[in-house]
Amino acid sequence: MRKEVAITKNVAALHTAFNNLKVANQSIPKMGLVHGYTGSGKTCAIEELSRECNAVFVRANSLWTPRNMLSTIMQELGVDPMNRSDRMFKYVTENLAIDNRPLFIDEVNYLVDDSRKMVMLDLLRDIHDLSQVPVLLIGHQGTERRVVMRPQLSRRLSQIVEFNALDVEDTSTLAETICECEVATEILKRLNQEAEGNAGLITLGLGTLEAFAVANSLKKIEVNQWAKRSFGFIKKK
Repeated sequence: MRKEVAITKNVAALHTAFNNLKVANQSIPKMGLVHGYTGSGKTCAIEELSRECNAVFVRANSLWTPRNMLSTIMQELGVDPMNRSDRMFKYVTENLAIDNRPLFIDEVNYLVDDSRKMVMLDLLRDIHDLSQVPVLLIGHQGTERRVVMRPQLSRRLSQIVEFNALDVEDTSTLAETICECEVATEILKRLNQEAEGNAGLITLGLGTLEAFAVANSLKKIEVNQWAKRSFGFIKKK
C-alpha cells in the first residue's frame, strides 16, 4: 500500500477551505471548523495538511485547562512552558504572528461538550484575533451544533467543512491512490457498501485486496476472481 493521501471530496473541501483562510483579508475572520464522524478520514487529512503548512498541531483532552492548553501550544512551538498563563498567552500570540504559523486544535469536542471548558474557546478566539493566523478547530460529528451556541466564536468561523462518508467515486480515488493493484469497479462498489463509506474500513479492505493480488500474482482483481471473499472486517447487520 502506498502511503499517500487520496484527494477525496472531503480532502478537496478541506484544502479549499484552508486556502480561503490563508488568503482572507483582515476584515474576514481566519477561523475554521472541520467536523465529521469517526472513520471519515478526517484525522489523516488534517495531519497531512498540518505537515504541509507547518501548523502548530495540538490535541485537546478531557483534562485540559487554559494553562494546559497554552503549555501544550508552547511545547509545540519548541519552548518550555512558562510559570504564568498571561506570559504564555503573549508568547504564543506573538510567535504565531511572527512565524505566520496556523494553529490546529484537534478533539475540540472536549471543549464544546463541557460548559466549564468553554473559556478555552474564548481563549482560542483571542489568540486568533491577536495573531491573525488561521486557527482550525477539528471535532467529532455534532461539534458544529455546540459551536453555534457561542455567537462570539461562531461568527468568526468563516469556513466550515463537514467530512461525510465516502461514496463510490471516493472509494475508487482512494484505491487508485494507495492500492498497488487495480480493482474492478464492481468490487469497489461492494466494498463501499459493506464499509458504509467508512474510510478506515475501506482502507482495510483495500489492504486485503492487495494482499490477495500479491498472493495470486494479479495486476488487476476481477469480480469473478474475488467472488464473495471477505474484505477483512466485520459488516454491520
